[in-house]
Amino acid sequence: MRKPMLMAVVALLMLGWPVFQSDAAAQGSAADEEALRHSPFADAWNRRDAAALARMYTSDARRVVGPNEKYNGRTAIKQRFEVVFASIPESAKMTGSVESIRFLAPDMAVLQRSYAISGLQQGSQVGRTLVVLLKEDGRWLRCEELSMAYSN
Repeated sequence: MRKPMLMAVVALLMLGWPVFQSDAAAQGSAADEEALRHSPFADAWNRRDAAALARMYTSDARRVVGPNEKYNGRTAIKQRFEVVFASIPESAKMTGSVESIRFLAPDMAVLQRSYAISGLQQGSQVGRTLVVLLKEDGRWLRCEELSMAYSN
């Protein structure tokens, strides 16, 4: 279905190759761009709401964190967020900013985001995330995500 194409898109984007380029590049609406720029992800993370975070992913989403952690499906992603929240101090807070949004089609976008998590026992953590999103029933959902954290 869409998975092989999405995997190819993510691989090409990571290599810096132009994907789906044409004379008229795909454009999202202003409302779509606004929705992607102001995602409630960090708010849900700061509330430690694993269920709300999981609802931001497609049912068959894949989330890769660093070189060794891979989670397939909304349920596994939710369970991982629950484990993370149980293992970090209540004082831990996430902030983030969208660095770029690229619409590959009216219902497909790639988002690059940087983030920081403060209040951890070992100090803070910064990282970057590359996300492929699909628009389903009017909502932008994460279907592929690669997150790389760097200790600060």
